[in-house]
Amino acid sequence: MGMKEYPMTFREFTKQFATEEQCRDYLYKLRFPDGFCAPSAATRKREKLGKP
Repeated sequence: MGMKEYPMTFREFTKQFATEEQCRDYLYKLRFPDGFCAPSAATRKREKLGKP
């Protein structure tokens, strides 16, 4: 599933990011499209971190 483009209007923004969780998940996927992997663990399985 590809990432949707950035919302261009306030209405699009509020629809796409109705909750903090939706916003956090979107930003996570932008930053770590293949999952988070610590530099020292480059050969280990990539895993999603728990919520802060």
